[in-house]
Amino acid sequence: MNQGKNVYLYDQEGLTLYYSSKSFNQIKGDLGIHISTCKNCIKTGQLFLDFFKISDSPIEGAIKADLSFSELTNLIFEKRKIFLSQTFKKTNSLAITIKDTETGEIFEFSSIMATVRYFKNKNITVDKYNS
Repeated sequence: MNQGKNVYLYDQEGLTLYYSSKSFNQIKGDLGIHISTCKNCIKTGQLFLDFFKISDSPIEGAIKADLSFSELTNLIFEKRKIFLSQTFKKTNSLAITIKDTETGEIFEFSSIMATVRYFKNKNITVDKYNS
């Protein structure tokens, strides 16, 4: 598969054509779908965001979606939100409670990254990988 190959974005059944491009670079630039993601979906048949079928050949009989570019990007955004929320359940975003032993003050954070950002704002160096 080369960079100049046509790329098509369909619904999962291949009945609705949402988008077509003349290259992997174009779909990446237009819709932000990485080239390797496109190639992987084409090769394996895996759905993009569990919703879109990506193909390198047209599907006969597919009907062109009547969506503006803005509507299409909003649809992809919404499907990405749903996909990520299902893929990365709350177990990847554990709440953290820290107690200051000197003052007794308790701090609660929704995630490790929220904790790191809080300490960074206090000019305290921490990272999410090392304790």
